[in-house]
Amino acid sequence: FGHFTLLSSGANKTGYNRHKDLVGFAGPEPIVTGQTNPPVTPIQRNPPVTPIQTNPPVTPIQTNPPIAGVTCANSPCRNNRPCYNNGNSFFCYCGQQFTGTHCEIQQG
Repeated sequence: FGHFTLLSSGANKTGYNRHKDLVGFAGPEPIVTGQTNPPVTPIQRNPPVTPIQTNPPVTPIQTNPPIAGVTCANSPCRNNRPCYNNGNSFFCYCGQQFTGTHCEIQQG
């Protein structure tokens, strides 16, 4: 809006005649036929959260040399220690409590 001056003609009791009493008021901006509003951009949502990737299980370091021709199917590991196939052989993971090719020796 710009400034405008309101003059009262006293012609009616409502205060002013909007067509006569507003001096210098040009009205709203003209509307161009066929003009449309710009397209509304939809609200962007955050992408779905990818769960944190955990590391795959770690295969223990081979502490004993494999024995050719023997596999875990033969249950070669003692003291309930896990066995890992290594081609046509195996190795036992003895951890810190046992040692030996078959985890047969308890650590002191």
